[in-house]
Amino acid sequence: MAFRRTNGAKMMPPEFFENPGAGVVSTYDSEGAAQHAVDILVADGFAANGLSIIGRGVRSVEKVIGRVTYAKVALGGVFSGVYLGIGFTLVALLLGIVKIENVGGAFGGIMIIGIGAGVLLAILTQTFAGARKRYTSVTRILAERYEVLAPAADVTRARSILQEHAIREHS
Repeated sequence: MAFRRTNGAKMMPPEFFENPGAGVVSTYDSEGAAQHAVDILVADGFAANGLSIIGRGVRSVEKVIGRVTYAKVALGGVFSGVYLGIGFTLVALLLGIVKIENVGGAFGGIMIIGIGAGVLLAILTQTFAGARKRYTSVTRILAERYEVLAPAADVTRARSILQEHAIREHS
């Protein structure tokens, strides 16, 4: 069974996201506007667990933000190598391989080895993993419109709360 995690919430089964018998309260062009409407309803005492925001006309948008080069891969390997070196140094200290009095010299040597290993592994991975993409990007899921849903019995009350709030904001 597939699970989804949202905003740090615990993992929920897909059925949790279904909202049978719900009615559309309002429709918005942006997710932020739909979230604001839900905030208004919750602040007015509406049961939060009965509300949903549904994105309709969903699409994935990928924004290219840079190019993958061996220099960038190697730099990432340096950072991985630093962590590797720190980890090896701590393990060597805990196992008694390195005495606390000699930790400075050992740390420097282990760091050099760790950085070298990190760079080498990063470059080898990039080379032999078949560099599927030669660019870096970020992806976001967007929708054409966002519907706020509420239990069918509460749709009219939810609409009137949002209308009253709109009147108060504009007067």
